[in-house]
Amino acid sequence: MTNPETWTDIVQFTREFPDTEHWNRWRSTMCPVLEEALRQGYNRLFRAGSSMHDLIFSTLDHHGLRMELRVTLRVTNDWKIGIYYSTVHIDFGSPIESVSVTTPEAFPVFTRYLRHLWEETVPEPIPQELRQK
Repeated sequence: MTNPETWTDIVQFTREFPDTEHWNRWRSTMCPVLEEALRQGYNRLFRAGSSMHDLIFSTLDHHGLRMELRVTLRVTNDWKIGIYYSTVHIDFGSPIESVSVTTPEAFPVFTRYLRHLWEETVPEPIPQELRQK
């Protein structure tokens, strides 16, 4: 599966959440960040996946991360977005770095975390999509 295909799957995944107050609020918290990332072309640079209701992004070419660097987005209990840089699932170990931000604040922080992920895992220059943010 290509990187863009994984993002298509994630968008479809979020659309399939139940039409309830909780999940509608989850979508209104998370989807603006996901939509902006798609507009900026991040789907060409990163693989997207999920673990329950967390969205996970990596530079790897395989499904099923092990002890590998990733960026995770999670809607927190106070309806903010937790952004985590880690090598393990955030429920099973401490992240290397993390922050909780409001939806309007999230995209620039998400970009910074993805830029760091790129620098640590890809032996190529940082793509323009990540440099201009």
